[in-house]
Amino acid sequence: MNRFRVLLTGIILIWVLFSSVQAEAGENLIFINGQELVTQPTAFLENNRLLIPFRAIFEAVGARVYWDEQLRKITAIKNEITLEMTLGSRTAYINGQQIELDVFPQIVEGRSFVLLRFVGETLGYTVNYDQANRWVFINEQGVSFGPQEAKKQVALKNTVYGIKVGDSAVHVIGQLGQPARMDAIDLGFTWWVYNQDYANYVQIGIKDNKVVALFTNAASLQLNDLKIGSSLTEIKKQYSFDSALTFSLQGATFRINPVNDNRYLAIQGVTAYIFYMDIHQENTLTAIRMVDLETLVLFRLYPYSFSYMVEPWVAKFVTRGPIINQTNQAYALQIFDLTNAIRYRFNLPPLIWHQGLSQVTLGHSSDMEENNFFAHISPTTGSPFDRINSARIKYRTAGENIAMGQSDAGEAVIGWMNSLGHRTGILNHHFTHLGVGVIGTRETNRFYTQKFIGN
Repeated sequence: MNRFRVLLTGIILIWVLFSSVQAEAGENLIFINGQELVTQPTAFLENNRLLIPFRAIFEAVGARVYWDEQLRKITAIKNEITLEMTLGSRTAYINGQQIELDVFPQIVEGRSFVLLRFVGETLGYTVNYDQANRWVFINEQGVSFGPQEAKKQVALKNTVYGIKVGDSAVHVIGQLGQPARMDAIDLGFTWWVYNQDYANYVQIGIKDNKVVALFTNAASLQLNDLKIGSSLTEIKKQYSFDSALTFSLQGATFRINPVNDNRYLAIQGVTAYIFYMDIHQENTLTAIRMVDLETLVLFRLYPYSFSYMVEPWVAKFVTRGPIINQTNQAYALQIFDLTNAIRYRFNLPPLIWHQGLSQVTLGHSSDMEENNFFAHISPTTGSPFDRINSARIKYRTAGENIAMGQSDAGEAVIGWMNSLGHRTGILNHHFTHLGVGVIGTRETNRFYTQKFIGN
């Protein structure tokens, strides 16, 4: 167990780490009263002393923080305690009393870092360290959050509905039960669809009995402390969107631009996180996708380049055969479900599947593909209303959304919701029924049509 050297009657704690810790891999996790402090960059070691992001940690315990650019001085005030430090200096002051630091404050990636001992400045706080897991616990009086509690919390980190990429199919069933539907698609995995309750709608991609993908736009979506309506600023506190991401896969090095059409890509370990933003809700979070790196490349959600000695198979993957029709049918059903999950969020009743409309929409998608056009008005079948009338479907009001080239159902629905005219159709309270038709392939273009009616 590490020991503390105590100064100023136990108020200031110095954190001393054994030299072996510096060679360990991974990051130090900091928990304040049971809540993980998420910062970018995170804590790091300097001369066997743990340095922490100054502003983040003091604001987390309720202190006011000030920065004097001219003097390069940091000031933190909590209750009756004032702490002052200057970058590059080992001298600090607490309520005017001078102390000498083992490591001077410094700037890393635009953040001020100081010794962990200064969190002990807040009266009543204790600091403990779990060296095996590299966990730091900062607790005020009366809080007893430690390794056992942290293990449970860490197990749920970066999960949605308790699921993360790499989990077993057995774990998914244990968390969510049996899916309502299993949709095999052309990327080599099967979507397990949980549409029993649109408030908790989620799709889990399973391949070889492992989770390789997850997508949800449900009202109850939560990833750590992120949820529907979270701002981009809040997301960036936990996930970094660099100008370009690189990763290794199947002997090749891939390079991807992480920002594309109001969706932001972050990679942590072997998992890619895609955050979809709603531009009509102040650019706030509206959906999340999690995939492994192989699936990220197969989906072609982002333009990428790669270098290799032997070309990776994911770059040559081509879909053929009956799975193409199965995929298109799956995407039609998923568009129906995702539309209803959106409507639930806006307090609208779910739409009812209309098989006759689905045949009409499939016909229009096929018409656009075969005759090489993209429009609501067809040279052969006329307007959306002409097509409904030709099918002898009764209605009082109707509408149609079309899309082309999106990678899957989730991409199509998000795209419609970020287009004001299409969004109006999805959120129209007069509509009661929906039909969806999808045609095309991964290698060419997919055409998506959804048609609404109200009776």
